[in-house]
Amino acid sequence: MTLAFDFYFSVLYTVAMVTIHFAKGNSNLLYPPGVWGIELAGLIALFASQMARISLGFEANRLESHGYALVFLLVTCTTIFVTSQY
Repeated sequence: MTLAFDFYFSVLYTVAMVTIHFAKGNSNLLYPPGVWGIELAGLIALFASQMARISLGFEANRLESHGYALVFLLVTCTTIFVTSQY
């Protein structure tokens, strides 16, 4: 149940953030050269890692596999670390 919520939350969060990001880019806010693209690439990379993490979590739960669970834990810790630095 938690992973299903995380899936829907991640999709809605990414759509909202990309929409806000484009709104900020089209307004009068001045971005330093290249920052806008780097931030958008970061959002896309976060979404991709979240979808991979959720998929691994579903597989680890369905198959009750220790290997998938360890990879899920590794990807989760990496995502948390990168998000906290962002």
